[in-house]
Amino acid sequence: MSIQVSLMSFLSEYTGTNKVFLEPKHRTVGEVLNELTRLYPALKQELFDEDGKLDYFYQIILNGDKLVWEEIQETPVKDGDELVIFGVLGGG
Repeated sequence: MSIQVSLMSFLSEYTGTNKVFLEPKHRTVGEVLNELTRLYPALKQELFDEDGKLDYFYQIILNGDKLVWEEIQETPVKDGDELVIFGVLGGG
């Protein structure tokens, strides 16, 4: 199996696909994000701010649960997990 990363909306423009499957060797969400941005360098500039934190515009969901930035780097992942990354829309 693998760890599935679903990229919602326009994020697929940076990867050429809306789903990326990574080997389950990655142990944390942080490692998955590092591998994803290694494979798709333009995605790194889109997802992260100048301090290396996830831009406030984006949310990450792991198996249906919303993660907050303070948890993301060390949150464990396992074979069969699904991460969803999407931009939060706002308006006024």
